[in-house]
Amino acid sequence: MRKFVSWIAVSAALAVAGCAAPTISTPVSVGPDTWLITLSVPGGLTSNNDLLMQTIQQATAFCAASGKKIGVQSTSSDGVQGKTAQENQVIFKCLT
Repeated sequence: MRKFVSWIAVSAALAVAGCAAPTISTPVSVGPDTWLITLSVPGGLTSNNDLLMQTIQQATAFCAASGKKIGVQSTSSDGVQGKTAQENQVIFKCLT
């Protein structure tokens, strides 16, 4: 019974670790009308594609706040889902 309870505790701890909330940066100007936004998560269970979509959604909201549309210039992803920290970067422009 003790082994079963320990297994449940370990499983719960892993589940909570897998649900680590991503950290999203404030967009930073990297050139004329060009911005960089970064999302990082410490080895969660979310796919890089899903994290990239969250990053693009934040960039879209940033542009929409000034009545503009997003123009994605480039994206990059690093890290392995469930094994290492993951980071996504989006370079974008806010277009009229």
